[in-house]
Amino acid sequence: MHDLDKILDEVRSKYYTSKTLPRPNILWSDEHWTAINGKYTLYNNQITVSRALNSNQVSHEALASVVYHESLHQDFADHDRKFMLRAYKFPNYKAYSQELEEYLSDYSFSLKYDKTIADYSKGKNEVIYVIVPYLEDYQNAFTFYDGNIYIDTEAQVVNMSKNNLAIFLVGNKEKYHILALAENAEFFKNQQRILHYNFGGLDFSYRSSALRDNAKILFDTTCNYAVEKNAFPALLLPIGLT
Repeated sequence: MHDLDKILDEVRSKYYTSKTLPRPNILWSDEHWTAINGKYTLYNNQITVSRALNSNQVSHEALASVVYHESLHQDFADHDRKFMLRAYKFPNYKAYSQELEEYLSDYSFSLKYDKTIADYSKGKNEVIYVIVPYLEDYQNAFTFYDGNIYIDTEAQVVNMSKNNLAIFLVGNKEKYHILALAENAEFFKNQQRILHYNFGGLDFSYRSSALRDNAKILFDTTCNYAVEKNAFPALLLPIGLT
């Protein structure tokens, strides 16, 4: 139905283009979000739009207003006065916001939930569980830069197969929460650093990296994927425990 890439290019051409960040990646959410229209995440420079809006009942212009709104978040973190003044520059922004709110309200009552099972480890030579050394600030362990996702961890991984699946976890009391999955991740013996501050970016350190298209970040769903710590056999204990 709707072509998000085409809409994003239209928005960037007519209404707004960040002066500090490159064109964001844009895609539909895996879930049918009804509480929000979309979201922008800085760590991977990505706009995610609710799959529920991919409908003929949603106008092209209303969807463009969502993409415009999320594009603004490349340069405006909060919904403060400056952000809203800029948001209202989109033609009929308030009317489209009302249209979308009413549509999603009705849509939420029609949702049917299907059970989906995905085997991400299929075809992989190795599966590894890796701890990131964060708890409340776990998002800061992941940085998007130059087309890759860089992960900060203390884990020392050696002789890892190139055909791998890395599962990144954060510990919280009796449970591990799954933060991300990365196919064919690369691990480094020593901590690496990218010094980018003098060029207008942020300095950061990392010990693992993966192509953005090979990484699936899960904490957009509030990190609900939990595994009891005692569910891990001794041979499968995560790497990076302190």
